Amino acid sequence: MLFDSLKVRRPTRSFGWIDHRIITGGHLAPMSQVEVPVYLFLCAVADRHGISFYNPITLARLVKHSATAVRKALESLAERQLIAVQDRFVQVVHLDDLEGLAPTAPDRCCVEREPESEEIQEPASRVLERLSPEHREAVFREARERLRSVTGRTEPVQSVLEALALSVLKEGESP
Repeated sequence: MLFDSLKVRRPTRSFGWIDHRIITGGHLAPMSQVEVPVYLFLCAVADRHGISFYNPITLARLVKHSATAVRKALESLAERQLIAVQDRFVQVVHLDDLEGLAPTAPDRCCVEREPESEEIQEPASRVLERLSPEHREAVFREARERLRSVTGRTEPVQSVLEALALSVLKEGESP
């Protein structure tokens, strides 16, 4: 296994979350450079009902923007109904409540990309088999070294090694 199961995040008593639909639903893309950290901060500090009580001055200091910029960000997020604001309380709105209001196009980063070429649709092992033995060994050597430096494993899983080797090969083909 590539990752250490002992280092997996586990929710604790104090645990905020960010619904991945903020990205896949296209809500993050239109946010400004101030709105993004404000929204993410509010998600992280909100209680189980989505409510937090940081005043704009404290919030501004923590997200490293001016209080004026943070107030404008809060207004904008509220206008888009991503949050509700009442006095000094802010509630992150559950994304299910945004049906019909949400942008329909997901953020570009979440759209499944088309393969760059037909070759990528083939298994990595087939692509690598077409290389000369010397070139294939050089690509595998680089892939093994990268995996060893990240995982510390001397015997990486073959499919992971092949996928990384294909990546190394593609890097070499780039202009």
